[in-house]
Amino acid sequence: MGRLEDGVTWSWFEIVILDSRDKSIRMDPETGNLLLWKSHHNASSTVCLWYEGDLFGPEHPLWEQVKEGDVIGVCACAQYGGINEAQAGILEIWEYAVS
Repeated sequence: MGRLEDGVTWSWFEIVILDSRDKSIRMDPETGNLLLWKSHHNASSTVCLWYEGDLFGPEHPLWEQVKEGDVIGVCACAQYGGINEAQAGILEIWEYAVS
């Protein structure tokens, strides 16, 4: 689990839009890119700590892409195998932002 600058590691969390039928990550119909965005890196620590990710405000492209029936999820990701641990995660959506 190599380290990047400032003690963060090669593990991170992504916000994804999942298809409600098969739970696969949806793709942008125009570009073919997966609909996912990095929330934040995991920090290197010997104990589990709480980290807040980026805020995805009303102008974020996520809200232009999500459609009725989609699922918004969080993926824990790691570049390399090794010891990576997460005990819990919370995704808060404060306001209906889809037009």
